[in-house]
Amino acid sequence: MLADALRPMFDMPFAFYGHSLGSLIAFELAHELRSRGEAIPACLFVGAHQGPKHPHGPAVSRLSEPDLLAHVEEMNQDAKLSENPSLWKLVMPILRADLSLCDHYQYRPRPKLSCAITVFGGAQDTSITLPTLEAWAEETDGPCSTHILPGGHFFLTKERPMLLARISEICCKRVLFSTVQ
Repeated sequence: MLADALRPMFDMPFAFYGHSLGSLIAFELAHELRSRGEAIPACLFVGAHQGPKHPHGPAVSRLSEPDLLAHVEEMNQDAKLSENPSLWKLVMPILRADLSLCDHYQYRPRPKLSCAITVFGGAQDTSITLPTLEAWAEETDGPCSTHILPGGHFFLTKERPMLLARISEICCKRVLFSTVQ
């Protein structure tokens, strides 16, 4: 459905960025486009998620409400959801659904993508290790690089300018390089 909805936007070079669960969604979308014989992204940017072959870890979506709240606040030190119970009640079902998708993700071996993959991780993200970030290289025949930014799992909040600058720089290099060839 996502491939169908986005099809009109694929008439020029494009890239995907997925963060956490979004990394898996962007990865699967790139594979879906390729399976349809359509253009794939020039670059796949993924953040805060281990390579898709690596197990997700314990089933976080099934944690008790207090444990889930503690987990979220540990991942995002700035989130003080415990100080705002009405917001937590609103966010919790959505978060559980998101985490359930991660918990139940099944990797399917397929031919490697041909696009570049650029991986971002947070220096203080205790849930993901550098080797599991670097495992994204196993998913492409193209170049793969890993960049560690300051912050935890949600580094994209505080480090947005740095993240966007890196993405812009990489996209510009890819476009310039592909037009020179």
